[in-house]
Amino acid sequence: MEAVEVDANNDLYFYGVRAKKQTMAGYQLSLSDIAVIYRSIFHYGNNAPYISLDMNEDNRYAKVNFG
Repeated sequence: MEAVEVDANNDLYFYGVRAKKQTMAGYQLSLSDIAVIYRSIFHYGNNAPYISLDMNEDNRYAKVNFG
């Protein structure tokens, strides 16, 4: 899986490349993974999910924060 999108009608789309084995962090994508994605998009309460790419001491990398 390469991306997830929610459009203006709250339709949920998953994007990937059919020729590639679909994995997350090298592990086979599971139904539980899909449930986590769905819940983080539609049932987050007052805390919208986010990701930030912050500066790292080594400029070849970024510190990734999820919330």
